[in-house]
Amino acid sequence: MPAKIQVSLHAFVISISIIVLSILFWLFYKNATHISSILDKKLSLEHNVNALALLISEIALQCATVPDTTKGAIINAQTCPALYAVLNAVEHIHLLNDQKVYVFIIDMSGNQVVNGGSTSLASKNGSRPGLNTMNYTDTDGNKVVKMVLDRAQAGGGYVEYLWPDPVTNQCVKKLAYVKLVPNTPWVVGSGLYI
Repeated sequence: MPAKIQVSLHAFVISISIIVLSILFWLFYKNATHISSILDKKLSLEHNVNALALLISEIALQCATVPDTTKGAIINAQTCPALYAVLNAVEHIHLLNDQKVYVFIIDMSGNQVVNGGSTSLASKNGSRPGLNTMNYTDTDGNKVVKMVLDRAQAGGGYVEYLWPDPVTNQCVKKLAYVKLVPNTPWVVGSGLYI
């Protein structure tokens, strides 16, 4: 007959506490790794959007025939062909080596200029206006494009909303970084589906 092992209540509580603490530390580590990964992606996203906004702004500035956008004039493929060549290339940029992280550019009226996630929404090299998404409301009731434009006009930053995932076509939560592009009537952005 095996001998009974007697464990004091104090030792049992300490043992259970160590097991629970070990599980909690493991969960914290896993969560911290995930948070660190998201923070790294957010910083990379912000850096890339800022760099792209600067590049587009500088090209627009170099176009001798770019109209004064402060007076309501519109940049188009005829007034700035070099810029539209860049926009065409930008449509195919997928940041962070992830097909679900793409660049979008919208004008201040809510027209899609570039949308790497759904190219059918955007204008085709300036030959036609892109789809106007100003009234797009997500399933939470947020006017997404208005939120994006407001954040960009306030100096840029992050906006969270629901948007169709280009891979699954289901509306999922997205965190986008957006920025007004100087010398243009546009906002450039990119986001992470979270």
